[in-house]
Amino acid sequence: MKMLVKYLLLLIGALLCADTAFFLTRTSGHLGIWLPGILGLPLLLMGLFYTPLCAFFASGRAGQALKWAIILIYSALVLFFALTSLFLYKKGHARAAYSADAIVVLGCHLYGARPSLTLTKRLDAAVEYLTHSPDTVCFVTGGQDGAETVSEGAAMRAYLIARGIDPSRIVTEEKAKSTYENFLFTLPLIRARCGENARVVFTTTAFHTYRSARTARRAGLEAEGYSAPGVWYITFNDYLRECVALTAYAVTGRL
Repeated sequence: MKMLVKYLLLLIGALLCADTAFFLTRTSGHLGIWLPGILGLPLLLMGLFYTPLCAFFASGRAGQALKWAIILIYSALVLFFALTSLFLYKKGHARAAYSADAIVVLGCHLYGARPSLTLTKRLDAAVEYLTHSPDTVCFVTGGQDGAETVSEGAAMRAYLIARGIDPSRIVTEEKAKSTYENFLFTLPLIRARCGENARVVFTTTAFHTYRSARTARRAGLEAEGYSAPGVWYITFNDYLRECVALTAYAVTGRL
């Protein structure tokens, strides 16, 4: 039994650390990328030093206290991430009905002027919606960071036009740096173009839909989600990050 535990610690720890190492070479190092390594490194070390660690656990009260603290902390984290991810999954896969007055596309990372795969999927969902709803106006929103050669809003506009969306149906917002600012800065544009009582939907990645809807409400906008699929190979990291973000929003009263 002890050898099985040792090899499980080594395997899980190595996989989590490898996840972080792999994605750090291919994406920006956001929290969802770092978390597997942060959680996996202690497991890997416990597996590597399993024999002396077991001896310490059996040496007295301090060892027993540490052993149960580790078990309880990791069990609580697994349960928390599992339940919160299930909640986000269920909330993120509802899609708003067509024929809204406006659809807001939330920005995401660019590679120079090229939309990332995550952003491309959001834009494809917007194209799908706009094709089925020819009177809907599209609002693309996102500023520019140091690694981007154009604003996210400008890149999204260019992508939609290339996919056949009439430029007259696209309104661009180019200053927002967060989800809250996406909605806050877009709201007056929606009111100016579509009126005070416009029905609004937004598109973002599925895991992000619940928090985005709550954030829109905080910015003064009632909006329904029309979710886009995520990038499958980074789903684990996305949900880890969103679980932490959702908790932070709840603790700071931003939900």
